[in-house]
Amino acid sequence: MKIKYFFALLSISAMFLNRSFSKISPYGGPVEAMIFLGLFFRARPFLRICKEYPIFLFIFIYAMLVLVKDLLIYGVEFEYFRRAAMFFYIFIPVFFVLYAKELSVLIRKNLLTFSICFFFVIFFNIPGFQPTMAAELAGALFLASILYSRSALVSFIFLGCFFFSASGLSSGQSLFRTPFVTLFVGLFFLITFIISVGSVNKKLILIFSFCAIILVSMLFSPVVGEMVGGVLLGVSGLVDSAVLFDLGVALGGDVSSSRGSSAGTTETRAFFWGAIVVHQLSNPINFFFGNGFSSGFLNVVLPDFSFSNKDLIEPHNSFMGIFFKLGIVGLLLFLKLLKDVVGICSSWVGFWKLAPFLSIATLFASFEVALENPHGALIFWGIIFVPVVFELASAEDKRIKDGKI
Repeated sequence: MKIKYFFALLSISAMFLNRSFSKISPYGGPVEAMIFLGLFFRARPFLRICKEYPIFLFIFIYAMLVLVKDLLIYGVEFEYFRRAAMFFYIFIPVFFVLYAKELSVLIRKNLLTFSICFFFVIFFNIPGFQPTMAAELAGALFLASILYSRSALVSFIFLGCFFFSASGLSSGQSLFRTPFVTLFVGLFFLITFIISVGSVNKKLILIFSFCAIILVSMLFSPVVGEMVGGVLLGVSGLVDSAVLFDLGVALGGDVSSSRGSSAGTTETRAFFWGAIVVHQLSNPINFFFGNGFSSGFLNVVLPDFSFSNKDLIEPHNSFMGIFFKLGIVGLLLFLKLLKDVVGICSSWVGFWKLAPFLSIATLFASFEVALENPHGALIFWGIIFVPVVFELASAEDKRIKDGKI
């Protein structure tokens, strides 16, 4: 039994430390080892889940066949394995299913401790730490604490985690815009859910207070103006609205930094995505089966595009990345897998309680490099499973109070 809690605690540590915990190498890193050993330790239930949901094996086998084809044609290169590894990470949701109970016990008993540890990881900016991923996870944990935790302190600590990481205060970098977009969309779904179930209480007041503070402080703080401007720029790219784009720039959202301006970043990503679609549509084989793992997308779709480390650049949209690598067949298989995972989680918490977290995860994967690396994939699937773990912890707490345990 203790080994189960070890793997559960290891997964929490890996999400909190994200990239500083992970190491991409030809032989895998800590995240890959954790997943493999965790699944191996619970091999029988793992195989039962794969039998009930064969899509996990279908997409993995399909990706491995494409990898073998590339190795036979182009020879053995580390980069091929690195690009194909994202289809090993699809077993992460199985890992979470297998260890959900142990995770819930740890969360129920140590939520305040975990929140403080997460805050210190962000505040002290652990070397190699990735603030965008931390912000996405902190935003999801903030929403979960509103739904499930009786402690306002926990909610404010997770909110602090979000602001320190997303604002760049802990890392010394400029504002990260995507986490603000995903949190506000998640808040919209959460508020809608709370109102729909008639659960207007102190938690809803906390949400409205948070939004009010942001809106009022816009009038006095250029930093907050940049944050909201960044959100509007992100949304403008999502819905293709010139009005929102102009308003975002007016509020200071067009932030120039070492990572480029927000407007330029949005345009570059849209340019990449359009180039991938045009390239895939130009060849039926590429459209249906993809380009494989033998080359980065820039070398194929934009060979004359000047960029450093072109082999390492991803399109900052994991769904587009899958479409490029495995074609529409691979993308549809992945969407079927995502649908099945959503179904599994919904059976525990209900779809509409899951929706705020699903929106954060999908927007994260739509605008960042998420599923292509071990730490990003762990955060993506971890966010979707956050309400499941909190729901199990809450149910266990209720049974203890009722004297049923």
